[in-house]
Amino acid sequence: MATSSIFAKIELKDPERVRAFVDALCSDKPWPQPRPTVHAVHMTSDEWKDFFARGPYGKKVVR
Repeated sequence: MATSSIFAKIELKDPERVRAFVDALCSDKPWPQPRPTVHAVHMTSDEWKDFFARGPYGKKVVR
């Protein structure tokens, strides 16, 4: 992606903010990344089979 399209809507007029932006952009330090929220459901293999069997392409599980 071209730099011009990434920064198309950025407007900095304060010299301190411009300096901080350029310093951050040129820094070798990794930028802070958001921590994703993950919802995990732990199921047994039988529960997984039942889960997929209820889907549109699943086969009925007979026990």
